[in-house]
Amino acid sequence: MVDPLEQEQLGARLERLVRRARPAITVEQIAEACDVSVQGVYKWFNEGKVARKHVAKLTSLLGVSSDELLFGKTPARIDDAPPEAEEFTFVPRVYGPMLSAGPGRYVWKQEIIDNSHAFRRDWLKQKGLFKDQCRLITVKGDSMSPYLQDGDIVLVNMADRAIKSGEVYAIAVEDELRVKRLVKRTDGALEVKSDNPSPQYPTEVLEGRKIERLNVIGRVVWRGG
Repeated sequence: MVDPLEQEQLGARLERLVRRARPAITVEQIAEACDVSVQGVYKWFNEGKVARKHVAKLTSLLGVSSDELLFGKTPARIDDAPPEAEEFTFVPRVYGPMLSAGPGRYVWKQEIIDNSHAFRRDWLKQKGLFKDQCRLITVKGDSMSPYLQDGDIVLVNMADRAIKSGEVYAIAVEDELRVKRLVKRTDGALEVKSDNPSPQYPTEVLEGRKIERLNVIGRVVWRGG
């Protein structure tokens, strides 16, 4: 029996999965994550030989199952779900980078999409949400406690970037990613607030050009543990 990690089809299949994942995932990012050279990744494509220790990392990066990577077995499609599941739809979840609710983390290098959460279609429609414009992101830190806890999942509507005072947003200040409550002040300044009253998380006030450096990723419209 041919070792599934040493077959021609594996190389071609891996290359196809990487192309499908672009631009979220690049060959350079795979090389860095697996601690191999870029030439080494291309060698995988050409020879179809991948060390077993890299399989878990590759499936995580590409958002596929090991069966799909090794044997080309694709998971059941949403369209194949039984009729009673048609009222639900899957919203993409972002893997890899963590949305920081504490000190910012400079890790927004990749998006790994995996259909892990289902929402009622009528609920999304009622909220004016489109699944392709939403992402589920994992929160890290306790600065937004008790509203958000470390490890919570938030649904971010990336189509809703206009700041509504008092709402919670996924934001980036330069390269620093956060989830914070934004409050507009009458003097034109913007407060970036944490719900946690601890002095460890003081309110940041942005004025003038500092506001221009604020990148609103989207508004948090749902949270879950």
